[in-house]
Amino acid sequence: EVGKIHATAAAHRIANALDAARLQNDRRPVMAQRTTVLEMVSGYLAKSKESSSKSRGMFQYLQAMPAAQKPLTAWTRQDSIDLMERMARKLAQETLTGYWGVFKRAWRHAYNSELVDRNPTSDIKAKGGKASKAEDLHLHDHELMQLKATPFREDVRGIFFFMLVAGAYYADLGKFRRSNIQTMPDGSKRIQWKRSKTGRATWMALSDELLECATGEGDQLFPVLPWSISYLNIQLKQWALKA
Repeated sequence: EVGKIHATAAAHRIANALDAARLQNDRRPVMAQRTTVLEMVSGYLAKSKESSSKSRGMFQYLQAMPAAQKPLTAWTRQDSIDLMERMARKLAQETLTGYWGVFKRAWRHAYNSELVDRNPTSDIKAKGGKASKAEDLHLHDHELMQLKATPFREDVRGIFFFMLVAGAYYADLGKFRRSNIQTMPDGSKRIQWKRSKTGRATWMALSDELLECATGEGDQLFPVLPWSISYLNIQLKQWALKA
C-alpha cells in the first residue's frame, strides 16, 4: 500500500511535468492561432524599415480583404494568391511588385521568428497589374542641345540635367550632399545614396560637368525646393515651350 501511494504521487508529478512541457512547446502555435494576419502584418510594419508608401498601400488592400481576419494558421496559399490578384486589378505592374514584396517579407519575418511553421507566400510571385500609361518618348541630342541653349531658371536646369544622368527620383534630391561625394584611388569622384522608391543603395560617377549643375549652397548639391513633382513638371514644360 505504501509503494502504491508513492507510485501514484510519482505518476502525478510526471503528468504535471509533461503538461508543463507541452504548454511551453505549444506556446507559439497558440500565438499563431490567436494572431490574425492583419495583426501580424501590422506588427511587422511597426518594427520594420519598409517604405511607408508601399506599406500603407499594401495594408489598405489587406484591410479590405475578409480573409485578413483569419488566424495565421488558417491563412492559405490560395488566400495569398487572392490578395495578389486583388491588388493586380488596380495597380501598375511596378507598384504591384513593391506591395507584394512587403507582404512576403512580413510572412518571412513571422516564419523566421518561429511564429508559424510555414510560409504560404514563398513560391508566389507578383504577376499581372496594369501596364504603365507613361509614353515611351525620348529626347534627341539636338533637342537636348536646344534646351541647354535656352535660358531658364538655373535650379530647374540643374535638376533636369543632373537627373538625366542620375536616373533618380525627385524625392531623392535632398539626399545629394557634397559630404557624400567620394574620391576614388584613380582620382575620379562618385556619390552614393539610397533610392526613395526601392530603398536600395546605389551610386553614380560624377564629372566636373555634372557638378556644375549643382545650384545648392553648403552641403546640399541642390536647394531643397518646397515644390511638388507636379509643379516641377510644369516648370519643365514651360522651359520646353520656350525652347
